[in-house]
Amino acid sequence: MTEKSDTRPVPFKLAYWWAFGFATVFLLYGLVTLVLSFLDRQYANLAQPFGFLLIGGVLMAAAWGLRNRRSWAWYGEIGINGLIIIAALAGFRNYANLIILALAAVALALLLTSATKRYLFPGR
Repeated sequence: MTEKSDTRPVPFKLAYWWAFGFATVFLLYGLVTLVLSFLDRQYANLAQPFGFLLIGGVLMAAAWGLRNRRSWAWYGEIGINGLIIIAALAGFRNYANLIILALAAVALALLLTSATKRYLFPGR
């Protein structure tokens, strides 16, 4: 039997898993917050968990698009990581923002490497 070899470049794989991980965090936070709000019978602020679920769904769509080598997903991930960097710079008072800033900057650099661009846009 012939084995399928994985020809995806390492920078693409790392950026791809970052996108999935980031989307999963938003989805899990929104879902857990929503369930806990119902269990605590606090129905006043349900917009925030639904907002996190919506954002997580959009991020997951971009991650799936990146998995399927869609050009719109590459542009979307660059925009998402750029917004993360801007938001982290705006709230630079917390050390957690520094970690998020560093991770988003690395993911942005991985998306902009020539190996990733060659893999996603072979004819250009």
